[in-house]
Amino acid sequence: MQKYFLNMVSFSDIPIYLPIDSPLLYSIERPEVNMNVHEAENESENLMPIL
Repeated sequence: MQKYFLNMVSFSDIPIYLPIDSPLLYSIERPEVNMNVHEAENESENLMPIL
């Protein structure tokens, strides 16, 4: 699950960037959260690096 999560959100950028308030941040601990990847791409102005 975690490996698929990392592959799903990595847009060929290192480090991996995610929206700050994105449900993707909780999808590893909460698999029931359904996240639209396109929605995350549309929020690209609110990016933070995951170190």
